[in-house]
Amino acid sequence: MFRDNSLVDQTAVRRRVRRVWSNGAAGFFISLGGVGVIIVVLAIFVFIGYETIPLWTQPSLTEIADLHFSHPDEVLIMGENEYRSLGYAVTGTGELIFFSPSDGTELARHRIPSMTNVTFAAIDPTQKKILAIDSNQFGLILSLPTTYTQVSDLDSRGITTTPFALIEPFTAPIADFSVSGQDDFYAVIAGDKSPPVLVTSRGASLFAGSTPEIVQAKLSWDYSAAVSSVAVDKFGERVVVSTTTGRAFYWDVRDPTNPIMVQSIALSDTEITATKFLLGGQVLIVGDAKGRITTWTWALDSASVNGLSMVRLNEFDGHTGRVTAIASALRNKSFITGDATGEVFLHYQTGGRTLLKSRGSASTRALTISPRGDGILILAADGSISIDSLYNPYPEASLRTLFGKIQYEGYDHPTYTWQSTGGTDDFESKFSLVPLLFGTLKGALYAMVFALPVAILGALYTALFSHPRIRNIVKPIVELMAALPSVVIGFIAALWLAPLLETRFVDAVVIVVLFPLSVLAASLLWRLLPHAAKNGFLSGSELIVLVPAIVLFMILGTYIAPEIEAFLFGGSFRQWLYESANVAYDQRNSIVVGFAMGFAVIPIIFTISEDALSGVPAHLTAGSLALGATRWQTATRVVLPTASPGIFSAAMVGFGRAVGETMIVLMATGNTPVLDFSAFVGMRTLSANIAVEIPEAPYLGTLYRILFFSGLLLFAFTFLVNTVAEIIRQRLRKRYSTI
Repeated sequence: MFRDNSLVDQTAVRRRVRRVWSNGAAGFFISLGGVGVIIVVLAIFVFIGYETIPLWTQPSLTEIADLHFSHPDEVLIMGENEYRSLGYAVTGTGELIFFSPSDGTELARHRIPSMTNVTFAAIDPTQKKILAIDSNQFGLILSLPTTYTQVSDLDSRGITTTPFALIEPFTAPIADFSVSGQDDFYAVIAGDKSPPVLVTSRGASLFAGSTPEIVQAKLSWDYSAAVSSVAVDKFGERVVVSTTTGRAFYWDVRDPTNPIMVQSIALSDTEITATKFLLGGQVLIVGDAKGRITTWTWALDSASVNGLSMVRLNEFDGHTGRVTAIASALRNKSFITGDATGEVFLHYQTGGRTLLKSRGSASTRALTISPRGDGILILAADGSISIDSLYNPYPEASLRTLFGKIQYEGYDHPTYTWQSTGGTDDFESKFSLVPLLFGTLKGALYAMVFALPVAILGALYTALFSHPRIRNIVKPIVELMAALPSVVIGFIAALWLAPLLETRFVDAVVIVVLFPLSVLAASLLWRLLPHAAKNGFLSGSELIVLVPAIVLFMILGTYIAPEIEAFLFGGSFRQWLYESANVAYDQRNSIVVGFAMGFAVIPIIFTISEDALSGVPAHLTAGSLALGATRWQTATRVVLPTASPGIFSAAMVGFGRAVGETMIVLMATGNTPVLDFSAFVGMRTLSANIAVEIPEAPYLGTLYRILFFSGLLLFAFTFLVNTVAEIIRQRLRKRYSTI
């Protein structure tokens, strides 16, 4: 019987075709998967970068309309409601003019009760109340309507007013006005060379028929120079009176019946022309006749009467002319300044930046920022009001505020500080990423200090010294450690390890010191055993003697540690550390993180290192041993150099894992963003900060964008580390490939 060769050939061809198609399909899908992974990683990088781009958007100012009046000197002050649907102005003839900020159309005019000739008017920061003073030194506080419906029905509703009479008349009154709560107000009125007067209204309620108590007090004044500007904070606690010589006087007026002059300080070398408190009342903005803009804050000073004194913060880009007006924003630390040449600048206090410069046609008389910070009203010398739209979404973010050393309000020196939120809306956000970057590297460093020697030496023993049976047991167990959720490790570290180390820290140190001694003792004991006793053990099973020795020394360490602590540290290491080195021991500190995060990193480093060591060609090991080298000499001089590219890769992968770890750091540290090299304090990492701050980050807000920027930094840092590691690995492989 004969075989049909044609059928055999056809079957072989079909098999080859199927094999080619299978290989091609497998290669296609593998390539597709690889390319897909690269595309996804790039897409994530692009998305994170896209979300951070708006942080660097420059602010802009767009003119909407101009509102002109019949008399150039008619308007004294102006403002608008929160949604920019209603604007208002006070005239010198005692009228309230209401207009539309969207197109500048005048809506209505109403007479201010009992006011015929207004000489001064000031608006409170919320732009809901106005203080007006007439030529007869009669004062009136007006609560303003907030909608056009209330304006159209103003005659029937009336205007809520609080009248008061000044103690004595002034020839040229100067005042600053601020409101706190619903009804309280604080004002300072001063003449050219007369004693300034503090006017305080407190105790008013919302019930019908109640009237506030007006308290007035003269501020002590024996300075010969004329008063040029007055500022009072919104809490009615601080008053700063500035003069034509550049000197300012700071009063503590928390007790309005007994003002205390705390400090006399030179704020400028020329006339101070305008002052204004920034949002929160902790910073004073100062403009002078030379166009300079500076800010000052109050810092702790034990030599001061009330424990506080004024210190300089920042100096901003100067104007070409005399500063004539300052206005502060209500939602952040932005403010605007105007001068006699028509220049209007937008500044941001934190970081000392001038964000925007604009120029008008006439000298600036007054400025107002809308309550939401999205618009500006500019009153020019010709009596016109310029209605502008302001785009300034992320003034808090800049390279200096994120990475520079900043002097914040209330501080007497620059610092690196992260504090994104506070108890009030007046809080100054502090977005320095330096403590977070420092904490990230610090946590990774402590983890690697613990993980690297344990993982690499363990891999070296498992790959080169242990019996194959032991290796087949140890390696899967260590690899199984990688399956432990990091939240479980962090939980155990926070609730068990941290309190244990706090009370038994000396015990842990003694055990760490005794660990290598126990290994040496076990090795010596093994060498001293007679050959007859060792012949019953398999080669590489020395672990049977090593483990009991380690356990024995650890038990010994727990017994002698209290005696050592009593002898060296007087019975309490924590107390000795604080008294002798002035270092506080935090329960959740860097040492706890090192143990916990190192435990999570060990499996990765061990597995990759063990594979690299096991992958060294057997003929190299056999040749070294055949030439008379010991197993240790072979391991350190032949195997380790050959496997060094893989071991280095393992270390870099472990480092990247430690840098990106979140839950362990979040749970096992105090989560305090501090710059402290001490091992006894905690830290906050970039990844943990993202997890902590997510609930506090308003959608598309500054903090939201900065968290994305933090993620971008982590992404870029990991990419850089992996790239450098790959370059070094390739060089090491090339160097030792000829062995």
